[in-house]
Amino acid sequence: MYGCEWDDQTGAINGIYQDGYDGEDLVTMDYKELRYIASRPQGVPSAQKWNNEKGNLEALMMVQTAQLIQFHKHKDETR
Repeated sequence: MYGCEWDDQTGAINGIYQDGYDGEDLVTMDYKELRYIASRPQGVPSAQKWNNEKGNLEALMMVQTAQLIQFHKHKDETR
């Protein structure tokens, strides 16, 4: 699951990304620190692997930020 809050006054973006299995959260993205955090011990291997892929972290951040800003701008324009 992912999503965000966008403050159109300040341009600040607060994103959320959670990955899980069978209804349990396993890994959460900390966008301010640009790293994954394991929510449960079962998520530690994935969080460690993904945190070592710095290029992928930065690309994910850029793509999601751009998509979510466009979504919110379009939504605001259609009101």
